[in-house]
Parts: sequence; C-alpha cells; structure tokens
Amino acid sequence: MLFSPFLFFWTKYKIIYLLKIINIELGTVIIFVSATLYGLGILMFFDRAFLMLGNLLFIAGLFILVGSKETFMFFARQIKGSLALGIGLIFIIIKWKFIGTIIQLYGIYQYFKGIALQFLSYFEWVPFIGPYIAKLRKGGIKKTDDANLV
Repeated sequence: MLFSPFLFFWTKYKIIYLLKIINIELGTVIIFVSATLYGLGILMFFDRAFLMLGNLLFIAGLFILVGSKETFMFFARQIKGSLALGIGLIFIIIKWKFIGTIIQLYGIYQYFKGIALQFLSYFEWVPFIGPYIAKLRKGGIKKTDDANLV
C-alpha cells in the first residue's frame, strides 16, 4: 500500500505546490532586499553599487515571483515607466547617479500611480491627515482652507 498510484500523484502535486510557495516567498524576499539596497544607495549619497544591486535584484525577484512571461508583460504594460527605469539605469551606469535616481523614481511613479490614488482614498478616513488628503484630491489645498480644517 505504500507505493499506491494515489500516493504518487498526491506527492507529485504537493511538491509542485511547495515549489510555487517557495518561489513566491523567495521572490518577495528578493524584492524586499532590492528595495532595501536601493534605499541604502540613496541614503549613502547615491552609492552606485547599492543602486545597481537594487535594480538587478528587483528584476530577478520579479522574475522569480511571477515568471518570465508576466515579467515581460509588467515592463511592456507601461512604456513610459519602462523607458524611465531603463534610462535611469543607464544614467546610473555612466555615473550620473542623482539624475538616474530621479528618472527611475519617475518611472516607479508611472507604474504605481493608479495604486497610489487608491491608497490616498483610503487615507481620507485617517483623523488628522484625512481632510488634507481629501482637499488635495479635490483640487488642491489653499492657504485659507487650513483654518477651516482644524
């Protein structure tokens, strides 16, 4: 009974499932490490090595997390953001680190601006900053509006 076909298939699918879980965990950790290295690169006065490692680990972590086809589609989905990230990486390689970082931050903004607007709508319910965010989303904050919000 130890070598039944049911046990073989159950073990095969369990191994495949465990490998997917390991890929998800590993990809998430690598993306977190890449964000940490990129942040350290900015904190250490735009250290080129940390910025490059952060970029390379982000691409590797995304590849491990979602696979090759989805990684390609992630970068092909928004051409503006992909071009900004690529041009920023080229500027970092040729040692114009500050300009490259600014261009890459613009590329990250292009990728995640839809999600950022959704997060802003959630923060409208926070007690102290919520009214300011609501005014910001509805057309900007004026100097005269500050007294009415408190």
